[in-house]
Amino acid sequence: MIKTFKLILINILIFILLFFLSEYIVYFFCIKTNPVGDNPPQKFHYLLRNPDIYIDDISNFFNGKSNNSFGRLPVGQEYNTTPITLFGCSYAFGQGLEPNQTFGYKLSELLKRPVYNRAVPGQSFQEMYYQSSNRNFYRQVPPSDTVIYIMMTDNIRRLYTNIFDMNVLGNYFMLHYDIKDGQLIYQDYSNPIMNFIKSLYIVKLLHLKFTYLYVTNPKNQQKIADDTVLYFTETRKNLENKWKKKIKFYILFYQDKFLYSDLLKEKLEYNGFRVVELYKLTKENINSDKYKIQNDVHPNEAAWDLITPLFIEFMQKDENSEKYSETSNKN
Repeated sequence: MIKTFKLILINILIFILLFFLSEYIVYFFCIKTNPVGDNPPQKFHYLLRNPDIYIDDISNFFNGKSNNSFGRLPVGQEYNTTPITLFGCSYAFGQGLEPNQTFGYKLSELLKRPVYNRAVPGQSFQEMYYQSSNRNFYRQVPPSDTVIYIMMTDNIRRLYTNIFDMNVLGNYFMLHYDIKDGQLIYQDYSNPIMNFIKSLYIVKLLHLKFTYLYVTNPKNQQKIADDTVLYFTETRKNLENKWKKKIKFYILFYQDKFLYSDLLKEKLEYNGFRVVELYKLTKENINSDKYKIQNDVHPNEAAWDLITPLFIEFMQKDENSEKYSETSNKN
């Protein structure tokens, strides 16, 4: 009996040793294959209790202190007109750009309207929905009649992961919701055992691989499109309920044809959203180096100088079309 117990104990210890050796190998491999620039290599660690969630503190995030890591301040507040609210990720935020080089600023200047840029780099539709569900958002953003989301292809993949920045070495969990029976259920990361499992390096590596396979599998496109639309419809519902008004909700597809974009466009328009496909606004190759920050994928100022007037023209045509439709219906 004692020999059997010792054998079991030895096997358990060997398993634990091999497991954590494998963990360290994955960690070491990721350190070597993911350049960290001037930052020191990240320490081997796990997230257990009260882990950092990126970004859940919106009350202090939009302070304009950085062109890369903090949210934008509102622009155009000198205009006594109804504001526009802008959502999205680093594209809408204006990663690497000065405040006066961004889409939000140029939109404000051309339309003479305040613009509240609530985009968060590295995030997706869940951050938009989270803000619309948070009372601090309504303390900072006055009622708008126009909301814009700038969408790019990786927004979709970010919906299905709890790993910030798709990085196995990340210090944060991603703001995340589970979808059950058509409801968005906030993941608060309050269970330390589940947090430990989710923060294992092997688990994170496999999770990212399976997320990519899930998202790129055409068999899942209907579910993915429906999940995406759910975030937009629930966000719009929250905004309209709080602001006590109907809003026009535009979604700019920044890239050319991307993952399930045709299906997304169909479902979003069916639900009353106005989809703007950038490749239909201009024949310019927006993905060329001319319209990107040097050695980066993000739009530069030239891109927004090109896009902003075209987007405004689309909005105005849409507005005129709506007025014509209302007049025709009255007649």
